[in-house]
Amino acid sequence: MKVSIFVPSHITGFFSIKEDENPLKKGSCGAGVLIDSGVKTSIQTIKKENNEIHQIQIRINGKKDPKMS
Repeated sequence: MKVSIFVPSHITGFFSIKEDENPLKKGSCGAGVLIDSGVKTSIQTIKKENNEIHQIQIRINGKKDPKMS
């Protein structure tokens, strides 16, 4: 199974954090502009044979991140 999603880019105009001990009242407030440029993110499951341990691989533009090896 493969799932993909497009995430648009955002330019933040202003941003503030609202701290509160109550997690239901904690959050943030801000505004900015969405732009058409963005990224497409995909995740795909690969069936393993013989009950092998599943591994997570992260690729950026189809290439493995050398720091994640």
